[in-house]
Amino acid sequence: MNLSAKQTGPADLIVFDDGEPIAEIRQLTLAFARFRRGGRSLIGNVVPLPLYWMQYANHQDPERNAGTAAHVTLVSTKPEEVVVECTGTTGSGACRSTYVLAIHGDQRSGGYSYVIDARLDVVSGQGWRVTPNPTQGEAEFANLWPEGTFSPERNERKRYQACYLVTPTRTERILHHHLESSDKHNIPMQRGDRFLWLQEDENPCLTVRSEAVTAGVCAYMWDTHFAYKICGEVKDVLLPAGTHLEAGYELASLAASETAEILAGALDRPAPELATTPLYVKGINRFSETLQGVEGDLRFLWPWETEGTAASTFTLDQACGFDDSTSVRIHSESADRACWKATTLGPAFGDIPFVDGSRYALTALVKTAQLDGRAMLAIRLHRKNNGSVFDIHNYEVFTSMHSLQGASPWSKLEVITPPITPAPDRLHILLIQEGKGTTWFDNVLLEVLL
Repeated sequence: MNLSAKQTGPADLIVFDDGEPIAEIRQLTLAFARFRRGGRSLIGNVVPLPLYWMQYANHQDPERNAGTAAHVTLVSTKPEEVVVECTGTTGSGACRSTYVLAIHGDQRSGGYSYVIDARLDVVSGQGWRVTPNPTQGEAEFANLWPEGTFSPERNERKRYQACYLVTPTRTERILHHHLESSDKHNIPMQRGDRFLWLQEDENPCLTVRSEAVTAGVCAYMWDTHFAYKICGEVKDVLLPAGTHLEAGYELASLAASETAEILAGALDRPAPELATTPLYVKGINRFSETLQGVEGDLRFLWPWETEGTAASTFTLDQACGFDDSTSVRIHSESADRACWKATTLGPAFGDIPFVDGSRYALTALVKTAQLDGRAMLAIRLHRKNNGSVFDIHNYEVFTSMHSLQGASPWSKLEVITPPITPAPDRLHILLIQEGKGTTWFDNVLLEVLL
């Protein structure tokens, strides 16, 4: 084993073993990282590992991440170790991030491990404003997305089927599915605890080297965020100048033969939402499909989601339906807007591409009770090259001509778009209630009119 490194830019570097590249740093992100001599990359280039601090919410905002003014310094090289320092700031320079990455090689096993020590310093008098994140920590020091956990291409095999948490007292499994469920939220981890993706021939493992860390698994793409909780209440916290945070972790890999005990001893983390969250289905949605009892590849099964204030209650009603006993219900005690929504349609989520010039028709059966407002349907879509798909202001909304109010029996609502050119790259279905009262939605159908 003979490790070496070559700097290729201010924030770019390649690490070699006997002249073969085993990892790259590209603009303060770790990519193409191998964990065994001759092995495949477990961390790819599509979603590389950030080597700077960030906040989960709006993390692309330069004030939310410390990836500005990026710089990599080669600290030392030895035959079995390469050490680099990665530095960056927030856009205004309010925060300074420093990561020391040591890549170790084991001559006997032929394996590589990545040991990371991270520091964050708030250096400006303006401080650093941190936004609450109810499902995980806010000051994020690691976001690991192993290569192959998801691809929208149906002919590409998904790697890994679950994540595993291993502590001295328990081993828990988190099944890979797309629900925003409690088994993925605010997972406490202590020094020495391990987080793994299984079950492949070679499996990535993150070992925490800090105290009181919180992990959170993304509902959609199975990356996991490791962070510190900053906001104890549901309001912003301003970290003042002089605030100093430290975190550490180690990345390594385990062979399938090393994971048998973990697999055998794991218990599923509780996720009661699996039985109460309806799945979006092609054709008529009667809301009878949930993940309860579903087995196998779950990557193309997507849930209905919700959007509303704390005054809104969303329920899979299993005692009321138009032509069966199920529907989805919204009850609100305020005049605010609330909706059930399906947002995972189209090629980004493993579906066929939208066709240029198509019209889209959305129909549903809707019933209301004591609704001091209105119930309606809408199609919300984003066209290609019309700004970021993550900014809802870049979307167009087409709403049903008719709406329901007061107490209405089951009635059909419909919305039809004009021909959409260029074709959308995102399309959302919205089942909307505005105002105080109750609404049921059933037999929801989206059709493409070519």
